Amino acid sequence: MTETLKAYVRHDLRRSATRRLRKERKVPAIIYGKERQPLPLAVDQSAFERLIGHRSAGALVNLDVEGEGTVRAIVQEIQRDAISGNILHIDFHQVSLNEPVDISVPVRVIGEAELERRGAIPQLQLREVEVRTLPDRVPEAIDVQVADLSVGDVVRVKDLVVPEGVTVLEDAEEVVLTVTAPDLEPVETETTPEEVELVENTGGEG
Repeated sequence: MTETLKAYVRHDLRRSATRRLRKERKVPAIIYGKERQPLPLAVDQSAFERLIGHRSAGALVNLDVEGEGTVRAIVQEIQRDAISGNILHIDFHQVSLNEPVDISVPVRVIGEAELERRGAIPQLQLREVEVRTLPDRVPEAIDVQVADLSVGDVVRVKDLVVPEGVTVLEDAEEVVLTVTAPDLEPVETETTPEEVELVENTGGEG
């Protein structure tokens, strides 16, 4: 069941008002959609984090918009502070459950520990992929199983296993992940500089 999140309309868009919001543990947000004008909002940060858990985007929520009622929306994007990880801004996209949406979802590596035990390292080249699906079918992540891979193996977009009803929009040949050998530690060798014999040029007198 989709949970409901209270959303308050932001009338004051000045930076000072945004700073006050964050001090009150509220996050500035916006909702937009095909048949509506963008509307600045604010949501309670703790309530939002409880609602989406560890997801980065794609969660389907019921937004109880002040003065408007409940609307269906997906979390299109979450902007976070690069250092603290605190949420800076949220983009909500109002949707219809009968119309597909395009959204980026993360790529999740599964079986990394087993692969590393066999002396290989997965190198993720594509951290998220754009998919098209119905709003209530957006996957939390696209999993890449690496436990049985070996050094030199390459996983491309066309190799991804996605849930039914989900279409990946990236180029089929784009590299998602490669498997490499671990970097070898440089061998330290003690070297003694060769003594260079200086030959004095006497100028060849006479």
